[in-house]
Amino acid sequence: MANIVGAGGSILVEKGSIQLDYFNSMFSRNLLAQLASVENSEVRSRVASSILEAAAYNKIRVLEILEVPEDVRSRVVGEIKGLISMLKGTVLSRLMGVEARITKLYFEALRYVIPVEYGFKARTRRPPKDYFSAALSYGNMLLYRHVLKEILRFGLDPRLSYLHTPYRHRPSLALDIAEEFRQAVVDLAVIPLYTSRSMSIKGDFQVFGSSIYLNKRGNFKVRRSFQHRMNLKVEGRSLADAIRGQIRKLLEFIHGDRSEYTPFRIQ
Repeated sequence: MANIVGAGGSILVEKGSIQLDYFNSMFSRNLLAQLASVENSEVRSRVASSILEAAAYNKIRVLEILEVPEDVRSRVVGEIKGLISMLKGTVLSRLMGVEARITKLYFEALRYVIPVEYGFKARTRRPPKDYFSAALSYGNMLLYRHVLKEILRFGLDPRLSYLHTPYRHRPSLALDIAEEFRQAVVDLAVIPLYTSRSMSIKGDFQVFGSSIYLNKRGNFKVRRSFQHRMNLKVEGRSLADAIRGQIRKLLEFIHGDRSEYTPFRIQ
């Protein structure tokens, strides 16, 4: 791909199509810079570590916001802070292993917040097996789609990533950026729907064997809360603005205008 771009164009992938752009265009320059940064293992590990560290602190912030029992919150936050110091190094599989332990602790604490009737004991995916995980999965999908659109708007290749393993059919860069915003956008949009018992087990879900999904009405409730969260302005800036701002920061970093990429953290 780098050879193609260097020979005279850029590659922009969207919905399976490939668009070649003229030499030295914005898209060509962005893509070349992106390729160079991803191929540099030291740069890639720095960005991956910083994203995971920010995501860990975002989890802590959510637990501080929610009514988690004090003893549980204190224990979990202490353990997460201890693991944050391990989010360094060049071996991505090791970093992701630490991240998995942090995420497990985070969801263990959320069990004390989500009412028991929703059957949430641990985060389940592909497929979700409880009523809370079903909404989280849908909310994360909405977030991925939004981030992907923003990435394509700036002419970056969504398959070239730092934290998640690049793969030709997966928008891995969208997963990277979304990692910074899961708690701020999805979790803080979805959790109140459950703590307020606004989600109806009979009216908002469909069950297939052990798999649980939102139905049309449930999708609408989560999507409405997601959009409200995205558009909610704090000091004149929405989370949608913040996502776009992070992609700009990434561009500035890969072009050398920033010494480090600074991920988003909940204030």
